[in-house]
Amino acid sequence: MFKKKFFVILYTMILAFLGVLTFYKIQERNLIIQLNNHNLSASAYRIKLKNNTNINDLDNQLSAAGKLDDIQVHYQDKKNKNITYFYGKGDFATPPMISGSFFSTDDFASDVTVAVVGKNVAKKLYKPQDQAYLKLHGNYIPVIGVMGDTKSSQLDNQIFIAESQLKTVKMSTSKYKIVIDAKEPMKKKEITESLAIKSITRLVSNKFIVPQSTWIVQHWTQMLCLIAIFVGLIGELLLWIASSKRNYLAARFLDMSSRKYAFEEWKSYSLYTGLGTLIGTLIGNLFLSLNSLVGALCYSIGTYLCMSILFFILVNKSINKVERNEKE
Repeated sequence: MFKKKFFVILYTMILAFLGVLTFYKIQERNLIIQLNNHNLSASAYRIKLKNNTNINDLDNQLSAAGKLDDIQVHYQDKKNKNITYFYGKGDFATPPMISGSFFSTDDFASDVTVAVVGKNVAKKLYKPQDQAYLKLHGNYIPVIGVMGDTKSSQLDNQIFIAESQLKTVKMSTSKYKIVIDAKEPMKKKEITESLAIKSITRLVSNKFIVPQSTWIVQHWTQMLCLIAIFVGLIGELLLWIASSKRNYLAARFLDMSSRKYAFEEWKSYSLYTGLGTLIGTLIGNLFLSLNSLVGALCYSIGTYLCMSILFFILVNKSINKVERNEKE
């Protein structure tokens, strides 16, 4: 009996840990998807203006827009997908950095053009003495930081530029794809009330953040892992019920009713699987850096409750079936 309990705790603990690990992989995958798309969130918007203007004027409009806080604007070069002219307001989101720093708000009001580049671009920089420079269109731009993560992504090949105000005055917005993003999800109304918008669409619906795909397709490996864990728990449940059927006849000699026996089996199953789930989840949360525990905890608690309820139903049916067979 001790071996059975130990096996159940260990087995459930391993599956619970794998569940947390899967959510950690989902977190990693979400990060890669975001980095592949200029570090834009899924709530970013692509906008088209009613009237053509220059980047400097649009930046000033955004700066004065009281409803738009903590935003970043990407002016993506239509001729070169790896070049983005960047504007930020407030406490805007920044990509992971390998060295140096990302743009500060002072860089957007400066007369000096500066750049932040991906780690693959950084290998090709001109580095006289202590300052690195990016050669672009015949000009040398000071590089203040290098973006990147331990995982490879398309961000590694990106060039973000905070252009000087003298040059943004001469840069027509019609030559760029304009994308607005914020730390907190924005509503279309907040943008349309602040700017003269011709059209506004979410990048997700435009199949930009998740190209020709859905969330599930992007995370199909992790979804299969979660399903496999659930199937593994069902297998354990069925083995316990099979064992309960064999032990029921022995319990009859102790004058134990079928209902009481089923309840005792359910109580033992719930106790030991619950203990294994708790230990495995705690170990996973201890060793893996999850940004949010909500998904992993909901999955662990949800699967545990489902298995407990399912066990109670099936063990009662199983024992009742044994009794009917004996009477026949």
